[in-house]
Amino acid sequence: MFLSSIEALAGDEAGYSCTVSLKCYNLIGEETGEVSCTGKKCSRGNTGLWGSEPWVECDGNKTTC
Repeated sequence: MFLSSIEALAGDEAGYSCTVSLKCYNLIGEETGEVSCTGKKCSRGNTGLWGSEPWVECDGNKTTC
């Protein structure tokens, strides 16, 4: 189980940025923390058995719960 958000922000003349965040939960549904990142290209997803390993990725740097 996880909750996530992706936010795109207009920047200065240099371009844009985005932020993605994800709340992490253990198997019994207790929140165990949060991962987030900011960059020019952001994404999120799940890997593992039944999507048990949620992750966020910004500019090629992936972080898992």
